[in-house]
Amino acid sequence: MGEFKPIIPSIDALLEWKRFLRHFDEDPFFMDKKKEEKPVQHLDNTSKETISSSSQEEIKETENTASSSPYTGAVNGHEWVQLWEGGPKFATCNIGASMPWEYGGYYTWGGTRAQGKGKYKDDHWEGGRTLPSDRDTATVFWGKKWRMPTYEEFYVLLENCGKGEWIENYKHSGVNGRLFRGKGICANQELFLPAAGYFSNDSFYNSSSFGNYWSNTRSVNYKAWYLYTSNRATCLYEFTRVNAQSVRAILNE
Repeated sequence: MGEFKPIIPSIDALLEWKRFLRHFDEDPFFMDKKKEEKPVQHLDNTSKETISSSSQEEIKETENTASSSPYTGAVNGHEWVQLWEGGPKFATCNIGASMPWEYGGYYTWGGTRAQGKGKYKDDHWEGGRTLPSDRDTATVFWGKKWRMPTYEEFYVLLENCGKGEWIENYKHSGVNGRLFRGKGICANQELFLPAAGYFSNDSFYNSSSFGNYWSNTRSVNYKAWYLYTSNRATCLYEFTRVNAQSVRAILNE
């Protein structure tokens, strides 16, 4: 038998499906219940990372550093993990973070600077369906070997690993989030997405409750697709591009 390849619906088909579901209480793609967005007190641990000229150039590659497994490694000093054979290689940390449980920075869609209280500057991108490399937040900060996931790549993550498991106090870090576990020969691997919430109108929202992760795929009506996680749901959803959220990179192969 040949290798199983999931059928990925087109964006147009998904938008038509969303219009059909608009009168229902539930959303597609593993959504258990619609979220209730409430502002919460936030400890400001936004990224101190800045864009240097070297980040616009090819940085010396350091693949598979200190790794005994073909399903983990490091490129440009940033570690990656693969959750199933042939799948995308996800970074183990958010852009702007150095540990898997750290929130990292908050970025508008196509933004090239981290946002935070008292320093918000709208730099979202208004171009085509996907981001060019000079407006891809992962590429801008980590170099050409990294980029933001597409809508389809997030979709296949859910197809292969399900909605993941909601974890509180991940590895005694005090941080909540979703944990995706590998399958098959990658069963020993895991990917943790901390619930960093999002930043809008000079305020942080839903940190420790929701994890919002931009894809590089534009939607409609000033929105873009993102991966949403909470203690109730994991799904693909749309959000206004001027809001700032987490970015989890994948290896650009």
